[in-house]
Amino acid sequence: MRNYLLVGLLFVFVVTATACSKPKKRPVDHSAVPPIERYQKKLQSFYDDAKTSPLNRNERKDFEGINFFPIDTTYMVKAHFEKLDNQEEIQMPMTGGEESLYVKYAQIHFELNDENHQLFLYQSQDLIHEPGYENHLFLPFLDATNGSETYGGGRYLDLENPYADTIVVNFNLAYHPYCAYAERYSCPIVPFENLLETRVEAGVKF
Repeated sequence: MRNYLLVGLLFVFVVTATACSKPKKRPVDHSAVPPIERYQKKLQSFYDDAKTSPLNRNERKDFEGINFFPIDTTYMVKAHFEKLDNQEEIQMPMTGGEESLYVKYAQIHFELNDENHQLFLYQSQDLIHEPGYENHLFLPFLDATNGSETYGGGRYLDLENPYADTIVVNFNLAYHPYCAYAERYSCPIVPFENLLETRVEAGVKF
Protein backbone atom coordinates (compact mmCIF):
# COMPACT_ATOMS: atom_id res chain seq x y z
CA MET A 1 0.00 0.00 0.00
CA ARG A 2 2.86 2.32 0.89
CA ASN A 3 4.52 1.61 -2.48
CA TYR A 4 1.33 2.57 -4.38
CA LEU A 5 1.14 5.78 -2.37
CA LEU A 6 4.75 6.66 -3.13
CA VAL A 7 4.23 5.99 -6.86
CA GLY A 8 1.11 8.16 -6.84
CA LEU A 9 2.91 11.02 -5.13
CA LEU A 10 5.83 10.72 -7.56
CA PHE A 11 3.43 10.86 -10.53
CA VAL A 12 1.79 14.02 -9.18
CA PHE A 13 5.20 15.59 -8.61
CA VAL A 14 6.40 14.82 -12.16
CA VAL A 15 3.20 16.11 -13.78
CA THR A 16 3.28 19.28 -11.67
CA ALA A 17 6.95 19.90 -12.39
CA THR A 18 6.42 19.35 -16.12
CA ALA A 19 3.48 21.75 -16.18
CA CYS A 20 5.47 24.37 -14.33
CA SER A 21 8.42 23.99 -16.69
CA LYS A 22 6.37 24.74 -19.82
CA PRO A 23 7.08 28.20 -21.24
CA LYS A 24 4.41 30.70 -20.41
CA LYS A 25 2.65 32.32 -23.33
CA ARG A 26 3.25 36.04 -23.41
CA PRO A 27 0.18 38.15 -22.60
CA VAL A 28 -1.71 39.79 -25.44
CA ASP A 29 -0.85 43.44 -25.98
CA HIS A 30 -4.38 44.74 -26.55
CA SER A 31 -3.14 48.26 -27.34
CA ALA A 32 -1.33 46.91 -30.40
CA VAL A 33 -4.42 45.28 -31.93
CA PRO A 34 -6.26 48.39 -33.30
CA PRO A 35 -3.26 49.60 -35.40
CA ILE A 36 -2.94 46.12 -36.89
CA GLU A 37 -6.66 46.05 -37.68
CA ARG A 38 -6.37 49.44 -39.39
CA TYR A 39 -3.45 48.19 -41.45
CA GLN A 40 -5.41 45.11 -42.53
CA LYS A 41 -8.43 47.18 -43.59
CA LYS A 42 -6.20 49.57 -45.51
CA LEU A 43 -4.51 46.70 -47.36
CA GLN A 44 -7.87 45.09 -48.15
CA SER A 45 -9.21 48.38 -49.51
CA PHE A 46 -6.06 48.89 -51.57
CA TYR A 47 -6.62 45.59 -53.41
CA ASP A 48 -10.41 45.88 -53.61
CA ASP A 49 -10.52 49.39 -55.06
CA ALA A 50 -10.15 49.34 -58.85
CA LYS A 51 -8.45 52.75 -58.69
CA THR A 52 -5.61 51.55 -56.46
CA SER A 53 -5.46 47.79 -56.97
CA PRO A 54 -2.27 46.48 -58.62
CA LEU A 55 -4.48 43.86 -60.30
CA ASN A 56 -6.15 44.47 -63.63
CA ARG A 57 -9.78 43.69 -64.39
CA ASN A 58 -9.16 40.10 -65.49
CA GLU A 59 -6.94 39.37 -62.49
CA ARG A 60 -9.54 40.76 -60.09
CA LYS A 61 -12.14 38.32 -61.47
CA ASP A 62 -10.20 35.37 -60.00
CA PHE A 63 -8.96 37.28 -56.96
CA GLU A 64 -10.44 35.93 -53.72
CA GLY A 65 -9.38 38.85 -51.57
CA ILE A 66 -6.77 39.42 -48.89
CA ASN A 67 -6.81 37.02 -45.95
CA PHE A 68 -4.93 37.20 -42.68
CA PHE A 69 -3.89 34.94 -39.85
CA PRO A 70 -5.65 35.88 -36.60
CA ILE A 71 -3.90 38.83 -34.96
CA ASP A 72 -1.39 37.53 -32.46
CA THR A 73 0.78 40.03 -30.61
CA THR A 74 3.24 37.30 -29.62
CA TYR A 75 4.48 37.79 -33.19
CA MET A 76 5.55 41.30 -32.28
CA VAL A 77 9.16 40.74 -31.27
CA LYS A 78 11.78 43.06 -29.86
CA ALA A 79 14.97 42.31 -31.75
CA HIS A 80 18.59 43.27 -31.23
CA PHE A 81 19.58 45.53 -34.15
CA GLU A 82 23.16 45.16 -35.37
CA LYS A 83 24.13 47.61 -38.12
CA LEU A 84 26.53 46.17 -40.67
CA ASP A 85 29.24 48.57 -41.79
CA ASN A 86 31.25 48.67 -45.02
CA GLN A 87 28.85 46.39 -46.89
CA GLU A 88 29.13 46.17 -50.65
CA GLU A 89 26.11 46.61 -52.89
CA ILE A 90 24.45 43.35 -53.94
CA GLN A 91 22.27 42.47 -56.89
CA MET A 92 19.12 40.82 -55.54
CA PRO A 93 17.53 38.56 -58.19
CA MET A 94 13.94 39.27 -59.21
CA THR A 95 11.25 36.80 -60.24
CA GLY A 96 11.21 38.31 -63.72
CA GLY A 97 14.88 37.58 -64.31
CA GLU A 98 16.33 41.05 -63.72
CA GLU A 99 18.12 42.25 -60.57
CA SER A 100 17.64 45.06 -58.07
CA LEU A 101 20.37 46.88 -56.17
CA TYR A 102 20.47 46.57 -52.36
CA VAL A 103 22.87 46.91 -49.46
CA LYS A 104 22.79 44.42 -46.59
CA TYR A 105 22.20 47.05 -43.92
CA ALA A 106 21.73 45.21 -40.61
CA GLN A 107 21.21 41.87 -38.90
CA ILE A 108 18.58 41.37 -36.23
CA HIS A 109 18.50 38.72 -33.50
CA PHE A 110 15.30 37.74 -31.71
CA GLU A 111 13.37 34.94 -30.02
CA LEU A 112 10.25 33.51 -31.62
CA ASN A 113 8.36 30.30 -30.84
CA ASP A 114 10.89 29.55 -28.08
CA GLU A 115 13.80 29.57 -30.53
CA ASN A 116 16.51 32.09 -31.39
CA HIS A 117 16.52 33.48 -34.92
CA GLN A 118 18.34 36.01 -37.04
CA LEU A 119 17.42 37.86 -40.23
CA PHE A 120 19.08 40.41 -42.48
CA LEU A 121 17.59 43.80 -43.33
CA TYR A 122 18.29 45.37 -46.69
CA GLN A 123 18.31 48.94 -47.97
CA SER A 124 17.17 49.54 -51.54
CA GLN A 125 19.62 51.70 -53.43
CA ASP A 126 16.81 52.76 -55.76
CA LEU A 127 14.29 53.76 -53.09
CA ILE A 128 16.75 55.52 -50.80
CA HIS A 129 16.66 58.59 -53.03
CA GLU A 130 12.84 58.74 -53.06
CA PRO A 131 11.15 61.17 -50.63
CA GLY A 132 9.87 59.32 -47.57
CA TYR A 133 12.14 56.30 -48.06
CA GLU A 134 15.35 57.67 -46.58
CA ASN A 135 14.96 55.47 -43.46
CA HIS A 136 13.21 52.53 -45.13
CA LEU A 137 14.54 49.02 -44.54
CA PHE A 138 13.35 45.95 -46.41
CA LEU A 139 12.83 42.63 -44.62
CA PRO A 140 11.99 39.71 -46.92
CA PHE A 141 11.65 36.35 -45.17
CA LEU A 142 10.77 32.71 -45.68
CA ASP A 143 9.12 30.45 -43.09
CA ALA A 144 7.45 27.06 -42.73
CA THR A 145 4.04 28.32 -43.92
CA ASN A 146 5.30 29.07 -47.44
CA GLY A 147 3.74 26.99 -50.18
CA SER A 148 0.70 26.07 -48.10
CA GLU A 149 -0.88 28.91 -46.12
CA THR A 150 1.29 31.63 -47.65
CA TYR A 151 3.02 32.45 -50.94
CA GLY A 152 5.76 29.98 -51.77
CA GLY A 153 8.21 32.77 -52.52
CA GLY A 154 7.97 34.26 -49.03
CA ARG A 155 6.63 37.46 -47.54
CA TYR A 156 7.87 40.99 -46.92
CA LEU A 157 7.97 43.53 -44.10
CA ASP A 158 8.72 47.26 -44.28
CA LEU A 159 10.65 48.70 -41.35
CA GLU A 160 12.08 52.06 -40.31
CA ASN A 161 15.72 52.46 -39.35
CA PRO A 162 15.61 52.65 -35.52
CA TYR A 163 19.02 54.32 -35.16
CA ALA A 164 19.30 52.26 -31.97
CA ASP A 165 20.35 48.79 -30.92
CA THR A 166 16.78 47.43 -30.75
CA ILE A 167 13.88 47.32 -33.17
CA VAL A 168 10.30 45.99 -32.95
CA VAL A 169 9.39 43.57 -35.74
CA ASN A 170 5.65 43.05 -36.11
CA PHE A 171 5.01 39.95 -38.22
CA ASN A 172 1.27 40.76 -38.16
CA LEU A 173 2.15 43.35 -40.82
CA ALA A 174 3.78 40.83 -43.16
CA TYR A 175 2.43 41.02 -46.70
CA HIS A 176 2.65 39.17 -50.00
CA PRO A 177 4.45 40.72 -52.98
CA TYR A 178 2.33 41.58 -56.02
CA CYS A 179 3.69 38.55 -57.86
CA ALA A 180 1.86 36.30 -55.38
CA TYR A 181 -1.35 37.39 -57.10
CA ALA A 182 -0.23 38.22 -60.65
CA GLU A 183 2.66 36.60 -62.52
CA ARG A 184 3.24 39.70 -64.66
CA TYR A 185 4.94 41.42 -61.72
CA SER A 186 8.61 41.00 -60.94
CA CYS A 187 9.47 40.89 -57.24
CA PRO A 188 12.68 40.46 -55.21
CA ILE A 189 13.44 36.81 -54.50
CA VAL A 190 13.89 36.29 -50.77
CA PRO A 191 17.54 35.38 -50.01
CA PHE A 192 17.81 31.89 -48.51
CA GLU A 193 19.79 33.38 -45.62
CA ASN A 194 16.48 34.88 -44.45
CA LEU A 195 14.80 31.52 -43.89
CA LEU A 196 13.08 31.14 -40.52
CA GLU A 197 12.89 27.48 -39.57
CA THR A 198 9.58 27.94 -37.81
CA ARG A 199 5.98 28.81 -38.62
CA VAL A 200 5.07 32.48 -38.69
CA GLU A 201 1.30 32.36 -38.24
CA ALA A 202 0.80 36.09 -38.54
CA GLY A 203 0.21 38.57 -41.33
CA VAL A 204 -1.16 37.90 -44.81
CA LYS A 205 -2.06 34.39 -45.92
CA PHE A 206 -3.97 32.79 -48.79
